[in-house]
Amino acid sequence: MKRLSLLLLIINALAWGALKAQNLPQDLTEIVIGEGTETSCQLPFNACHEEWRYTLYSEYIIPASEMGEPSVINSIAFEIDNADMMYYCELYIWLGTTEDEIHTSETDWLDPDLMTQVYYSPDISLGWDEGWTTSTFELNEHFVYRGGNLVVGVGVVFWQDESILATQCTSTTHQSLWTYNRLDPWGYWGGGEKNMNNDRDEGTLSPLRPNIKLVVNKNALPVCIPEVLDLGYRPSGCWTAPLEAQLVNNAFEGSIVSAEIDNSFFSLNGLELPYDFDAIDTIPYAISCGIGSGTQTGTLTFTFDNDKTLEVPLSAT
Repeated sequence: MKRLSLLLLIINALAWGALKAQNLPQDLTEIVIGEGTETSCQLPFNACHEEWRYTLYSEYIIPASEMGEPSVINSIAFEIDNADMMYYCELYIWLGTTEDEIHTSETDWLDPDLMTQVYYSPDISLGWDEGWTTSTFELNEHFVYRGGNLVVGVGVVFWQDESILATQCTSTTHQSLWTYNRLDPWGYWGGGEKNMNNDRDEGTLSPLRPNIKLVVNKNALPVCIPEVLDLGYRPSGCWTAPLEAQLVNNAFEGSIVSAEIDNSFFSLNGLELPYDFDAIDTIPYAISCGIGSGTQTGTLTFTFDNDKTLEVPLSAT
C-alpha cells in the first residue's frame, strides 16, 4: 500500500511538472502577489503545530493596487519553501473583497456572508515539492474580481503530527490574520466549515503574508442572466410581455458587434449595436415573441470583436 501511494504521488508530481512547463492559454495571465523570501510554517497551513486534529482559519488582504484590472480568478497557489508532505487535509478556500487595506484588530474578520467558497477538498495531500506546483488549487467556482481589495480566506483541518512544511512570505503590515482551534478528537469529520467560518475567535495578526500566485482571465466573455431565456407558456392568440435579461460583464474589454436570432418568432429589444464594454458593465435587454401557439425554440448569438461568440438558448411554449 505504501509503495502504491508513493507511485501515485510521483505520477501526480510529474503531471504537475508537465502542466507547469506548458504555456498558459492566450486569455490567461499569472499574477504573483509578494516576492518575499521570509518563511512561515504557520501560514496558511499551520504545519508546525505539534498537536494533531486542529483547524486553522486565516485571512489575507491583497490591496487593489497589487491586483490590477478586473478579472476572473481561475486558480490560486502558495509558494512552498520547505517541502514536507501533509496528508489527507480538509481544505477550504474563500474569496471576497473589502474596502479595508489592513485588518484593524485581532477580531477584524471579513463577514462570512461577503465571502464566496471557491475551493473545497475533503482529503487533499499537499506540499511534497518546493515552489508552486504542489500547492496550486484549481477553483471549484471561478471568482469574478471586479475591483477593490481582495480577501483570501484559507481553512485547513490537519490530522497528522507536526510537519516541517513552510511557505515563502512577504513582510506586510496587518494584512494577515489567523486563528487556531483544537478539535474534539472523536466523532469529527466534515465540520471544519462551521468551526472556521462561523465560530471565529480572537485571532493573531501576523507581519507575514504568504506569497500567492493567481491565474486569471482578464478577457472573460460576459454571461447572460438568466442563462436560458424561456418566455414560458403563451395563451393562444394573446400578447406576451417581453422577457427581461442582462449581459453581465466578467472583465471583457471589447465590443459586441452583432446579435442574431435563428428563429424569427423571437426578437431582441433594447440593445443598440455595436456596444463597447467597460470592464464591469451590466447591460439590460429584452426578448419578445410573436403571437401563436405551440413550442418554439431558438438561439440568440452574440458575436464580439475578438470573433468569439456567446450562444443563449431561447424557448417558449
